[in-house]
Amino acid sequence: MRGLGGNGGGFGNGNTGTTSPGTGALDVNAIAAKVNPALVNINTTLAQGRAAGTGMLISSTGEILTNNHVIAEATSIKVTPGGTGPSYTAKVIGYDVTEDVALLQITDRVSNLPTVTFGEPSKVQIGDPVVAIGNALGQGGTPKATQGRVTALDQQVTAGDSAGTQETLVGMIQINAPIQPGDSGGALVDRNARVIGMNTAAAGGGRFNPQVGSSIGFAIPVDNAVSIVSQIRTGTDTDKVHIGDRALIGVQVQDINGQTAPISSGALVVGVQDNTGASAAGMKTGDVLVSVDGKPIANSAALRLILVKLHPGDSVSVGWVDSTGTRHDASIKLVVGPPL
Repeated sequence: MRGLGGNGGGFGNGNTGTTSPGTGALDVNAIAAKVNPALVNINTTLAQGRAAGTGMLISSTGEILTNNHVIAEATSIKVTPGGTGPSYTAKVIGYDVTEDVALLQITDRVSNLPTVTFGEPSKVQIGDPVVAIGNALGQGGTPKATQGRVTALDQQVTAGDSAGTQETLVGMIQINAPIQPGDSGGALVDRNARVIGMNTAAAGGGRFNPQVGSSIGFAIPVDNAVSIVSQIRTGTDTDKVHIGDRALIGVQVQDINGQTAPISSGALVVGVQDNTGASAAGMKTGDVLVSVDGKPIANSAALRLILVKLHPGDSVSVGWVDSTGTRHDASIKLVVGPPL
């Protein structure tokens, strides 16, 4: 299972709960017409390439709910309300990596924007007809809608990408409405056009293949997502919620996963950014990060979780092992980077 927006499509496994096949019988076009004006197509610029996803307007002044993975590694974000209106610049207010939720804000002066209407996920039952709406395949234009049913509730889903990073999402709504990469952050709505979930992932394919979709999808219950938005709005960091700019050491990393490395555990450095703490300390491609502030780093996901709690300008002690097997330690000042 993997996310359907940001850097691609997604994919692994889910479990718990019971399942039920079937398709819905709704007026999809009428439902979509009510919801589409309050959705935004999201287009991001990455260090290498571009990506696309979906978001939901939750305030008339331009707050947008989306998945964290939709804006992960983005250096700039553009949003288009309704898919066909004017495009605006947006910034990240905060995000929760572990729950895959992010809150954006349109930075242009806007007002009186339409907003989605929330339903009650707690009342959703297996077999309920649903419509999934989003920026399918990142093609832009009016969001695309597909029809299906709820096939399972309270699902636990393990998500993984080609770099070996994994995360586990719980409490997910499983559906059989066909969804595509680019649909992440979009709306899962009931027969009354009320949002009950945020489309997040699909089963089958691979995260970095933008042409892969699935008829087995997963959505975060919208009340869970809104709870995280409320935490972000307080402006206070927690163990999971990060407010403001991301802090970076200045390296690109991935899991070792059998690749050539001096040790078997840690975050393998595959790139070093100029003019950062990492480059000043002498880190090089092929080194392995093993600790930050005395906390062991087992893989790239562990490094990301530690950085969530830190901010640009913070100084941290970093330990790494070079390609000869020699251990190094240095104090590094963190720099501003894109969201995780």
